[in-house]
Amino acid sequence: MTPGASQETVDGMSLGRIEKVIDAMRHERYRFSPARRVYIPKKNGRLRPLGMPTWSDKLVGEVVRLLLEAGTPDQHDPFP
Repeated sequence: MTPGASQETVDGMSLGRIEKVIDAMRHERYRFSPARRVYIPKKNGRLRPLGMPTWSDKLVGEVVRLLLEAGTPDQHDPFP
């Protein structure tokens, strides 16, 4: 897998590392790392910036998204 801002990848994540992230979130100590900025060439010759977060940040973001979706009703459900 492609590393983000750090050299960690999903392949390198151990259960112990994931437990450390969970513990930091539980005690409100988790801090997001700065994303690595790379520039992607566009068709017109200019460059487009792209931020690549660490894998831990991706994991935390996905967990937060799942928690928020579980706690909010579906606004687009035609049959409530």
